[in-house]
Amino acid sequence: MHESAVSTPTTISRAELRRVGWGSFIGTAIEWYDFFVFSAASALVFGPLFFPGASPIVGVLSAFAVFGTGFVARPFGAIFFGYLGDKIGRKKTLITTLLMMGAGTFIVGCLPTAGQIGILAPILLVVCRLLQGFATGGEWGGATLVAIEFAPDGKRGKYGTFPQLGNGTGIALSTAAFALASTLPQQQFITWGWRVPFFVSVALIVIGLIIRKQIGETPSFTKMQENNEIVKNPLVNLFRNDFKSVLRVIGIKLIEGVFAIICFTFVVAFATGQLHVDRTSVLIGSSIAAVLSVPAQYLFGSLSDRVGRRPVLIFGISFLIAFAFPFFWLIQTANPVLISLALIIGFCVGYSAMYSVHTSYFAEMFPPSTRYSALAVSTNIGSVISSGPASLIAGALVAAAGGSAWMVSIYIIVVAVISLLSAIFAPETAMSPLRGEGVKIEETELSAKSRVAQPAK
Repeated sequence: MHESAVSTPTTISRAELRRVGWGSFIGTAIEWYDFFVFSAASALVFGPLFFPGASPIVGVLSAFAVFGTGFVARPFGAIFFGYLGDKIGRKKTLITTLLMMGAGTFIVGCLPTAGQIGILAPILLVVCRLLQGFATGGEWGGATLVAIEFAPDGKRGKYGTFPQLGNGTGIALSTAAFALASTLPQQQFITWGWRVPFFVSVALIVIGLIIRKQIGETPSFTKMQENNEIVKNPLVNLFRNDFKSVLRVIGIKLIEGVFAIICFTFVVAFATGQLHVDRTSVLIGSSIAAVLSVPAQYLFGSLSDRVGRRPVLIFGISFLIAFAFPFFWLIQTANPVLISLALIIGFCVGYSAMYSVHTSYFAEMFPPSTRYSALAVSTNIGSVISSGPASLIAGALVAAAGGSAWMVSIYIIVVAVISLLSAIFAPETAMSPLRGEGVKIEETELSAKSRVAQPAK
């Protein structure tokens, strides 16, 4: 397909951009809230409740395996929702993914345990996790495109951080919810307290739906409809024309997936189970790191508009390589303050730098006709490879090392080197218009309604 010439600029008011920012932010916040509520429960309660016949370590590993099944469903959700997003639009697709994610999370909170219904309990847990994963497969890519395809030229890095800010916010809310629930007496926590964070998801879904219904379709998709440029099979076109870019995105994504899971799932299990640190202290440290990552990601994303995506991305990955061993040296002190410090440094510096540019950088690599499919499929393949088995691999490495985490540090370094090479061989995109766009976005103080009402001069 030919690339359209840039037409008369489309002006977007700052009020509209704020709605777009909130709309892209809220979905990823809910996505990560659901994601880490499930991961925290896997580390703390799913083992004894859904796999009671196993030893404690086997129970936790079984819970982590269920957690990993969500990643199996992600590529299927990516293909399905990527197709819808490129065919019927970004907005309708995002509302669907939001409802499905919320339903899966809420039902988990309602599930009876193995002590009540036997083997059916873990089976239902897997079904709910698959539903979560299927919906998540289409959420992040769509939220990214809402932010990027509305963003003015020269500010895509800044506006592209809004979906990423949902990451830290969702993690903070989920870990805080579990930290509060874990202050209950043990019997109450195990009986009903762990369910409360899953029920809270309903309120977040309602807020998300209200915000997203106020957002229009993106200028890029609207232009494709007007020019009859919607392709018959976006996925085929993607792999035919942009296979190298898909591989680059998968490679860059790997360390992000591994490090996030290690920080907020494995470290919780390792610190509470292996090091016998109070679980509330660990969850509070995780919450602090997640909250501080929100301004950090905004600053790094805005910086990428000035210096480029690759320098910020390469800095973040390189930092994690250098910090991999100090990270676990701090964790293995079993000191809650030092554990929190490790999480804050790793997540707010290395992770935030690289993750902040994923939205803008990945979107800039692909044309609008396949952009939803591209982001959904490539990032979810990367998540399946990296995040899916990360907890199990880390747990197995600790077991092989006799309870020490030094092999997990090597695991982080190896994965980070792959991502670093992928970034080094990827092109810089920050200073160019969105690829294949027939739309130029300019920012204005006036809303679309106000502009219509202005008299001609």
